[in-house]
Amino acid sequence: MDFRDLNLDKPITQSRLNLLESKGYNTVEKFVRIVPRGYYDYSKESDLRECVNGKRYAFHLLMTNCIRKMGAKVPYVRCEFESLDRKNKLSAIWFDKYQYDKLIEFKNKEVAVAGLVTVNEMGIQMVNPDMCVLYTKDAFRIYPIYKKIAGMSTDYFQNLLNHCIDEYKGNEIFTEDFKKAFHVIDEDSMIKGIHRPSNVDEVKNAMNRIIMETMYPFCQVMVSLSEDARKTSNIIPQKLDLCNKIIESLPYELTKDQKDILNQFVISARKGKRVNALVQGDVGSGKTIVAVLGLLFAGLNGYQGALMAPTEVLARQHFENIKDMLEQYQIPLRAELLTGSMKAKEKREAYARIESGESSIIIGTHALIQEKAIYHNLALVVTDEQHRFGVKQREMLAGKGNLPHILVMSATPIPRTLGIILYGDLDISVIDELPKNRLPIKNCVVDTGYRPKAYEFIRKQVAQGRQCYVICPMVEESEAMEAENVIDYCEMLSETLGDSINVSFLHGKMKEKEKDEVMNAFGRNEIQVLVSTTVVEVGIDVPNATVIMIENAERFGLAQLHQLRGRVGRGKYQSYCIFMTASKSKETKERLDILNHSNDGFFIASEDLRLRGPGDLFGIRQSGVLDFKVADVFQDAKLLQNASEEADRLLLDDPELEFPEHRRLKEHLRIKLNEIMLETTL
Repeated sequence: MDFRDLNLDKPITQSRLNLLESKGYNTVEKFVRIVPRGYYDYSKESDLRECVNGKRYAFHLLMTNCIRKMGAKVPYVRCEFESLDRKNKLSAIWFDKYQYDKLIEFKNKEVAVAGLVTVNEMGIQMVNPDMCVLYTKDAFRIYPIYKKIAGMSTDYFQNLLNHCIDEYKGNEIFTEDFKKAFHVIDEDSMIKGIHRPSNVDEVKNAMNRIIMETMYPFCQVMVSLSEDARKTSNIIPQKLDLCNKIIESLPYELTKDQKDILNQFVISARKGKRVNALVQGDVGSGKTIVAVLGLLFAGLNGYQGALMAPTEVLARQHFENIKDMLEQYQIPLRAELLTGSMKAKEKREAYARIESGESSIIIGTHALIQEKAIYHNLALVVTDEQHRFGVKQREMLAGKGNLPHILVMSATPIPRTLGIILYGDLDISVIDELPKNRLPIKNCVVDTGYRPKAYEFIRKQVAQGRQCYVICPMVEESEAMEAENVIDYCEMLSETLGDSINVSFLHGKMKEKEKDEVMNAFGRNEIQVLVSTTVVEVGIDVPNATVIMIENAERFGLAQLHQLRGRVGRGKYQSYCIFMTASKSKETKERLDILNHSNDGFFIASEDLRLRGPGDLFGIRQSGVLDFKVADVFQDAKLLQNASEEADRLLLDDPELEFPEHRRLKEHLRIKLNEIMLETTL
């Protein structure tokens, strides 16, 4: 259904259509499936006398006054309210002058008003209440919280959404048997549960349905891929002598896990079996050298190998390391770098060398899967940090060769039962031992009062020739503000540490060339302290860096904190991680203590799962906000398993989805598979 088909008072403008499309809402069907970022539970009517500072409440009050202040520095609307017995008062301010026309209509009328309450010597107050409407019994309910679309007012957004919900003609994709077997509600109930829930259970059931709509196409793809993965390969490499010499010449001994994975790769490849393997290993466990040796193995046997990295910084780092290795061991192979930021002439020349077979090892970003990238005889595809790539990208790169072998490297710990579903086409291997020369990272969790001591510790480490990362406080919903925050923090830290220490910054708004320059300078120790956002999370390897201080650690997930911590402890020096937090909550302390006492990523993942609880979509907090995640592979493991089982059964019964009851599902899958980012994190 098109937005133009809606029965609106005024036709929707092209500029608003463009805004909606920029967010992925180009049809009414997609818009009614918009998932709120949370919910306010205002189903219970409260009394002004029961107010506690800093909590959210909903009240039934009388509005006694409403004024608009236009001459103020920041225009605002102020309204006064009284309890119906006239014994208690509430004042509220909206920093939105356009609210006045609506609110003035409520003067001397009974209203339902709700929001975060401040109680002080000035009385009971609210700033920008979440809700203020004419009183009805239905006014006290659960309210969705939607992420604001820049350029579109909240009132217009809500009005448009209401029209869409009322006029949308359903398109049920699941059969009655499917819904009954897996306790999935129908589409109409889902839409009501998302946007107009009567209780928490309706929201939960709606989210289960929308999660299943997301997961099911993913599982369909994995079933198809697992069938392709069983095909044999005509790529049967033979030469091993030079590879073995390189392994013997390395400045360290490979661990047993590393050797086992390489041996299995060689045995399978020589038998003509197509290798499709996921190599899971903790940060710093040595996955990269396994990938590099695999690429050398392909190149030395006359084939090409490609390594796709998630960022240009990481791709360039891999390229430089492999190029140095080829020179050091006098290996007669050419490495090629291919990234999106390269100049047109550089790309043309790289494409030519790749197509002719002159370049044997190709390292790059998504540029590797562009149409212009034609390979001579691609035999091995390696994707680094798989959680950053979708199945679709991996499939596209594999399609550049004739059934090439595939190695997928991931530092994201996934329980084996989930891994079998998420990586249905891959054999799973685990590197669970660190290289022998690595010292365990020393951790500490501290409050913000420790910051001066942390800065002094950083000074001492730099004086010893070491380097440090500082991960800047996160700023929600604005990459531009986050960049500004990093720059301000960098200036402050530079002033604090003094002129003798070079402090620089890195953030997501920088151009790739600028990022490369900063990381290269940091790699050469021209920069001693790097203030950064989480852009350094993946794969950056600076062995001389020994300290990472993470501000606002409570705002990160455990897995991300562990990934960030993995930026240090990569060399021979003792390394340290400082988790800085302003939170005093028991929950935060318990979470961060897990990291404080363990460097084991797989243990951390299991503890994270234990704390969150499988299948728990909602954490009902004292503030009255219901938070949830959509399609989280840990929390929604059972739903994912259900979707996988049904995908298996359905494709067995109706491989082409031609049965009448499956036609709508087939169309849904076709649309979803074109648009959905089939990430391993869903």
